[in-house]
Parts: sequence; C-alpha cells; structure tokens
Amino acid sequence: MIRAAQLPDFQKDPVDRIIIATSLVYDLMIVTGDSKFLQYGVRTIC
Repeated sequence: MIRAAQLPDFQKDPVDRIIIATSLVYDLMIVTGDSKFLQYGVRTIC
C-alpha cells in the first residue's frame, strides 16, 4: 500500500495502482492491454 501511494499519478484507479506496485516490488509481469502501465516501468503482456 505504501508503494502504491508513492507512485506518480499516471493511473488514477486505486486497484490498478496496487497491481502496479505489487508488480514493481516482486518483479512480476502484468497481463494487460492498458498502455498506462508501461509508464511505470512494469513488464507487461498484452
């Protein structure tokens, strides 16, 4: 939750921010078609 609160405001959806933060902390890949996720430097699969 702390990491999600520290993220820049590219993505306003709180659930997406938690997914992004979790991905960054645990170095996980996210399955999504949302291009905003790429702005956070997470690895994605579309």
